Amino acid sequence: MRTRFIYDPDLDCVREKRVGNYFVEATTSIITDDLKAGVNGLMNHADGRMYDGKRAFEAATRRAGGVTVGNDSMASVKPPSLIGRDEIGHTIKRSIEELRSGNRDALIRHERTQEGR
Repeated sequence: MRTRFIYDPDLDCVREKRVGNYFVEATTSIITDDLKAGVNGLMNHADGRMYDGKRAFEAATRRAGGVTVGNDSMASVKPPSLIGRDEIGHTIKRSIEELRSGNRDALIRHERTQEGR
């Protein structure tokens, strides 16, 4: 059975919801921002720096264009737009036509891509 908790204004605390005559008082759970306890910080691979706080870590991830996911609902996270096969084929054909027609900008882009190989 899943445990459910409710706020009891008379006791001013959160407790387990009663099932029949049985209930167990819930303890307070505190989630800290500290990453030093137990893990000695966390390295963010987006910028290569070590972080001691969750908020600073997540802020660095957002600055790099990333998204931190966990138990949160993914309804608010927008998936990246994907390029379809038709669009890729059209782009390749257009690039080939530009190269064949002697388009100066296309030739320069092509030379730059060849330099990295």
